[in-house]
Amino acid sequence: MQPRMNRRELLRLLGLGSGALVLAACQPKIVEVEKVVKETVIVKEEVEKIVKETVVIEATTAPREVVELRCTHSWPPDQWPRQVEFDDIFNQEHPYINITGENIPWGDYVPKLTALAAAGTLPDLVYCQYAWAQQFIMNRMILSAQPYLDNDPEFWDLDDWVPPGLVSYRWQGEQYLLPYNEGPTNLIYFNKRIFDEAGVPYPHSNKDWTLDDLWDYAKELTTGEGTDKIWGYDGLPSIWIINADILKTWDAEFWNEPCETKSRMHEENAIKCMEWWLELYKSGVAPTPAEAETVPGNPFAYGVVAMIKGASWSNRWIKPNLKDPYDVAHAPVGPNGKRASATAGSAYGITKDTKHPDDAWVYLRAYNTTEGQIFLFSSIGIDPARWSAWPPYFETDATPDSAEVVMEVMEQYGEHNLLDSPHGREISSAAQPLLDQLWLEDLTPREVCTQISEACAPIMKKNEEWAALAGHVC
Repeated sequence: MQPRMNRRELLRLLGLGSGALVLAACQPKIVEVEKVVKETVIVKEEVEKIVKETVVIEATTAPREVVELRCTHSWPPDQWPRQVEFDDIFNQEHPYINITGENIPWGDYVPKLTALAAAGTLPDLVYCQYAWAQQFIMNRMILSAQPYLDNDPEFWDLDDWVPPGLVSYRWQGEQYLLPYNEGPTNLIYFNKRIFDEAGVPYPHSNKDWTLDDLWDYAKELTTGEGTDKIWGYDGLPSIWIINADILKTWDAEFWNEPCETKSRMHEENAIKCMEWWLELYKSGVAPTPAEAETVPGNPFAYGVVAMIKGASWSNRWIKPNLKDPYDVAHAPVGPNGKRASATAGSAYGITKDTKHPDDAWVYLRAYNTTEGQIFLFSSIGIDPARWSAWPPYFETDATPDSAEVVMEVMEQYGEHNLLDSPHGREISSAAQPLLDQLWLEDLTPREVCTQISEACAPIMKKNEEWAALAGHVC
């Protein structure tokens, strides 16, 4: 026999009111009332069972302890408060995770991280510039993020990631670090006041312009003497961006991308390119190192240079220092009729020494959502690594009027053609002093190009193992 239930229990389990009981009392068949009572008893037993199981679970599950995470950064002083603000918000929204940031000066960063890795005391997450990424990955300092990405298709929507931004942080088909920004290195910033006073049209105001146009503009804009001197252009080729920014528009290259195992700097097109840039420099349109020292600060920021070659992040020092109105334009097309630009950026990753990889992923993911990249980067004028985070970049006062040029480069012709290999810094260190001798006219363009190839060939050969392991086709 089923146990009897009192009126209160029946009401509670069935959720019936007094009106419902009246209706039940009007029913002519007692068997229907008995059916309701039996079903109600069964429901009661099930509820009691669930309650007991819940009590057992709650009694045996201990409260979760707060996980302490550390992350290293290398931000300039003006950006550090925003990083701290982001971490404070993250900690509030994730009560079981407490992230602490450590800001390391740029010059000390790689030596310190290398020492921590050797001691097995790396923080849970680290900042990593593109140039160090392959070295960090090869040295097994970074955990692959691919398992997390494979389980998170909404976050890992490749259509939303700027393709060049992912290149440096991949290894054997897996993504190890996640980029937060990627921007072009071959832009032209120009001083509107100097252009207006000279009556020269802005670089992008009427037509696509060429390297010869750049030279013509520079000559026309170079005026005055002594303290009244205005130079038309500044921005001689530098080794780290020479492949895409300079040589590619001449159908030449310094290293074979992406392998970086052979030097082609000695070939004829590379020599012709360097001859052109030397003649531009010798024409007097750019300040010499000695002339630049007579200016209290950067010549372009001081308002005595009409045009300067720069990267997207150059705007961060131009904006607060240049008092004149200015803007940004595409770089000119080269002799082969094409524009070209390298792109560069940085990333964050989870380290081998973390004791809490899953919690570290929660932070890394939040950092690189669209909302995270907007808050930390695009809203303050840093080009993000996700397309969906770009709109605020155009709206902020921290970017030039024609900021859309930056995104156009990324969409149309920017490529991550940079020294990514573990020996990239060694290659740059060997080649840059030789290139410097070109501007001093201590060596001819042919001598410089030949000697760069000779000096870098044995270093590049050391990249063969890395290129093979990485799966690059050379």
